[in-house]
Amino acid sequence: MDVLTPRPLGPTGLKVTPLCVGSGELGDMTSVHGYAVPEEQALATVRAFAGPFTFVDTSNYGAGTSERRIGAVARWR
Repeated sequence: MDVLTPRPLGPTGLKVTPLCVGSGELGDMTSVHGYAVPEEQALATVRAFAGPFTFVDTSNYGAGTSERRIGAVARWR
């Protein structure tokens, strides 16, 4: 089996890649790193996820900023 072959995600019936992309840095990480990623740069980064990854771990930082940015790009697919 290829390392990026989708596999079952528990009992959900969904299949995802076994490698996950973390997205915490796409949110407002000012309190952690002292800076925030600009909107357009974050959206361009999310678009780069269009590759083989189907599993994106959202962050609990930034009051939903990373989730909103991921959703803005994902809904276009």
